[in-house]
Amino acid sequence: MEIDQSKRYFNFPIQLLNGYLNDPKEVLQKIADYAIYQKFKEIRKEKPKRTIAYNLKEVAKFFRITIGSRAENYIHRAENSIRSEPQRSPIAGIKTAMLFDFHDNPKTEFENVCLLAYLALKSILGSKPYCKVTNLYLLARMAGRTTAYDDISEVAHELQMYASRYHLDKVKKELVLNWGLKLYARHTRGFYASFTMQLDALILNAEKRRKAKIWKAHKDRERETVNRVLQTLNRN
Repeated sequence: MEIDQSKRYFNFPIQLLNGYLNDPKEVLQKIADYAIYQKFKEIRKEKPKRTIAYNLKEVAKFFRITIGSRAENYIHRAENSIRSEPQRSPIAGIKTAMLFDFHDNPKTEFENVCLLAYLALKSILGSKPYCKVTNLYLLARMAGRTTAYDDISEVAHELQMYASRYHLDKVKKELVLNWGLKLYARHTRGFYASFTMQLDALILNAEKRRKAKIWKAHKDRERETVNRVLQTLNRN
């Protein structure tokens, strides 16, 4: 497939990231297959009488890619590769240009881990402008899981090194410096993340939530204290 510098995205279920570090090219191909086939089904529904080759050309035009001449074989391969994939899943999106860059050009393990972290955060954020993320949740999504790990010992073998605070902080730093991530982690378990908000807006929202949480905890303690005092008075 040939690349065109566009802003088109391949959207895919986060589970497809499973095993990425073991075979990046295979996983990226599956992601492309999935997104292309989903678009193919959409066009086929609109134009059911058109041939597979015609509809696939429409897909190629939409994504601004070249798929190749053996259209029917491609569709059969895509159908087989995604048949076992989940129907409902958190969705991540990767720019077509980024996917082809990582597919066609040599990348270091650290670069590949940064891609996983980027896609994991995108899937966690979804359409939200920002959210709070724990390290175990981030690592789980990087491994293609939908739910957070309960303990660091559960982290996938290939990601174990990045489960340490030192190495995961290096990944976060890279995302902040070069991937557009806004991050804030003062006085909180985990961190607040956004790709769309300005840093000052992210900090403002995080601090509002922190103060609201502190105030709620105070009111809960106050209520418990009042109840305890009243019970003591009633006994007397």
